[in-house]
Amino acid sequence: MNTPSDDPSPLARRLQALSPARRAVVERLLRERQPEGGVASHTTRADLATVSFGQQRLWFMAQLDPASSVYNTVSNFSLPAPVDLAALQGAVDALVARHESLRTTFEAVDGQPFQRVNVHAAVVVEVGVPTTEFVRRPFDLEHGPLVRVCVVVDTGQVLACVHHIVTDGWSMGIFLQELSALYAGRVRGIHAKLYISVRPHRTFEGRRCGIERRHRVQQRVVRSVVG
Repeated sequence: MNTPSDDPSPLARRLQALSPARRAVVERLLRERQPEGGVASHTTRADLATVSFGQQRLWFMAQLDPASSVYNTVSNFSLPAPVDLAALQGAVDALVARHESLRTTFEAVDGQPFQRVNVHAAVVVEVGVPTTEFVRRPFDLEHGPLVRVCVVVDTGQVLACVHHIVTDGWSMGIFLQELSALYAGRVRGIHAKLYISVRPHRTFEGRRCGIERRHRVQQRVVRSVVG
């Protein structure tokens, strides 16, 4: 008669190597992969919106490694030196007020992420922060903001960092163009002419997709952690 082996399976060994918080997330995802998992979680709260499946994947990855900066999207541009710090702060405030995605945060309901578009988001322009520190600092997806701006006043170098969950390459181009235009308008004391936004920074595509695709996203996240 064969006796059960005391040697844990490869999956068990990998789970044991994770921190308690990361292990809890992976174990939940493993449970939700089962066929009896039923219908995907949803909410009827008017203050929350569904996320896209790309956003869901990024949210799960952030739960597994909240200190990671791998999804920080960074761009830079130059302004005439010295920079008018008050004008730059006003331009950032106007840009954040203009785009919902820059005021969006993410929270969990029954273990699933949803997005909240906040009325306000305080993005204070940072001055002279070392580039490495600025770029590698993780974002708090639940409390935000998910955008930050840094400037070197004497050289005019401006660095913008936005979490990929609310931006993409196309959006970052618009971000820099509008920030530059808003700043120039404030320096000159005129109203900046901006193009009408043709689409939000991140589209809310979650409602159009089925539960099967959600499960595939969860499976990819699990495989990336436990193999």
